[in-house]
Amino acid sequence: ISTRAEPAGFQTADSVSAGDEQGEKDHKVHGDQTKTQPPNGQTFRVADTNGWFSWELKALPDVAQELDVEFGGERRRRPDAVDIFANETKLATVRLSGGARAEYYPLTNAALKGKDAITVKFQAAAGSRVDGIANVSIMKIPLPTIASASKASSTRTNWQFIVNAVN
Repeated sequence: ISTRAEPAGFQTADSVSAGDEQGEKDHKVHGDQTKTQPPNGQTFRVADTNGWFSWELKALPDVAQELDVEFGGERRRRPDAVDIFANETKLATVRLSGGARAEYYPLTNAALKGKDAITVKFQAAAGSRVDGIANVSIMKIPLPTIASASKASSTRTNWQFIVNAVN
């Protein structure tokens, strides 16, 4: 389980960390050309060229949620393109370059409708690898506030704005 703090109002529905053997087994890890690598004291799940891996995570049916992904590692090669799926719904294509970062992807009603678990899959694009996924979480998103009613904001950006304003 990740050691980073949860933003106020967000609630972890489920989480899996790369390299936690029992945790990955409990989350039904599957894949092709995949393994874990422990550079710099943190373990990452990787997939070689054209490979993929997936975990099954618990979700809360019919509740607004997002997928939080902790990417890691230092890139010393060209950026790799990776497709991220929730069940069969493609959430994004990301270019893995640069260092460690966290990204957040809203889970659509199509991906969650009536489901209590979803399969999160990381698929390397042709000629690419999946290099450095440290942790994946399903987070319940808090109900919107008046400040988040604007189309230009989200509950996460409002929370970050408020934290920065207070500090």
